[in-house]
Amino acid sequence: LLFIALQPYLDKMIMISMGQGLPDLSMGRLGLAFLLISLLGRATLGKVRLAPLGLMELLTVAVPVGIMLAAPLSKQPLSVVQTAFSHYLLPLLIYFIAKNCVHDEHELTSLMTAVMVLGVLVTAYMVFELATGVILFPEDGASAERLARTYSRRTPGLWLVKGLLSDSYNFGRVLVTTILASTYLLFRRRGREWSWWILAALIFQLTGLFLSLNRTCWVALVVGLAILQFAFPRLRRWLLTTVIVVAATVVVFHRPVLESVLVQKRVLYNLRTLNGRLPRWHTAIDMWRDRPVLGWGFGRFEDHSGLYRRDGGVDNLKTPESDYLTILVSAGLVGFLPYVLSLLTPFFFSLRLFYKARAPDWGGFVRPEAIITYWAVLSGLLLTSLTVNLGLGIVRGLVYTVAGAVVGTHEVWLRAANRTAPRFVDRGDTGEPTLRPDRADPPRLDGR
Repeated sequence: LLFIALQPYLDKMIMISMGQGLPDLSMGRLGLAFLLISLLGRATLGKVRLAPLGLMELLTVAVPVGIMLAAPLSKQPLSVVQTAFSHYLLPLLIYFIAKNCVHDEHELTSLMTAVMVLGVLVTAYMVFELATGVILFPEDGASAERLARTYSRRTPGLWLVKGLLSDSYNFGRVLVTTILASTYLLFRRRGREWSWWILAALIFQLTGLFLSLNRTCWVALVVGLAILQFAFPRLRRWLLTTVIVVAATVVVFHRPVLESVLVQKRVLYNLRTLNGRLPRWHTAIDMWRDRPVLGWGFGRFEDHSGLYRRDGGVDNLKTPESDYLTILVSAGLVGFLPYVLSLLTPFFFSLRLFYKARAPDWGGFVRPEAIITYWAVLSGLLLTSLTVNLGLGIVRGLVYTVAGAVVGTHEVWLRAANRTAPRFVDRGDTGEPTLRPDRADPPRLDGR
């Protein structure tokens, strides 16, 4: 739980150089290694029983291998190997850890609380930097231009955050997940005294998402809340009230609102080409068609994209401005398909799990509300990956964490022999100890 809540800060505290070919050992990666080794060690000693290996464990290996196969074609091969470890392998390992460490609804609530605390701490940093102008934990080796805090020369009144997570869009993408987890806690947790604290944390994170100035994240949150309202009818009423208040405000103050720098330069700016992304996407698709299987290698888009532009330009473009297209162009189908499967496999599992969780004799601890929350979190990642290259593993890691805790813990229920699946007891409702998943009920006489 501390690893989840403090990971961005831990990663900036200590960095041990590991030499060529391996990513440096940060405090966060050291913490993840400690969790994994401890879990495997306890399983070896017979103190816990690990969940059976499945398709996600296979993809945990296949995804980084698919990315590393593009290294020989890339401009910086060793950097690609490091990226495969830090941005793909480590987030997928978090799925495995969450799958084996969450055993009941109480622990699932604790995990969601840690995700909420992460959102609060990330927002606290945003407020600090924007209020003081002091950039803490800047990106290593970043130039003065890279650390420029204004959004653009045309919009000197809009400011960006450059420390800790390196860019405002990374903050926005993290907060989409943490806000949805906080909303789940607000409507799911018992006790009025906690509800006020969770509501305050939720409002604080919403402020941070607004300060990220990222349209894609704003849209992703709206989509996520639209999905989440099917789990919580009270949220539906809250959202309807918010829409009415915002609409009334816009009607009353429509002129100053529509003429503000924020609306003109962020909300309504260049919607026709999605802020100039459509030409980049067309170029990336045409490049991929030439080398569909193995791709061009990472960093080659900026060397050859000028030859594939449809808009009449001849200069090379820097990036495709899409995480999907970056992987597709750089690593081809060999790298792209395993990654997409790693995102969608828990989703397909969750569809079957949702059907089972609604049955009256359901013995798992995951409720339909938690599954719908996972769908909302996944939709946030899928949407925000469209418009930027995800440069931080924590963005994926949070989604894999929720997926492992909600879906991975119940993969055993989806197997053919699920009549021996563990029977969980909701400690939050009964106050009784929870039956751990390494103990299973004997088969019933009716074969169920």
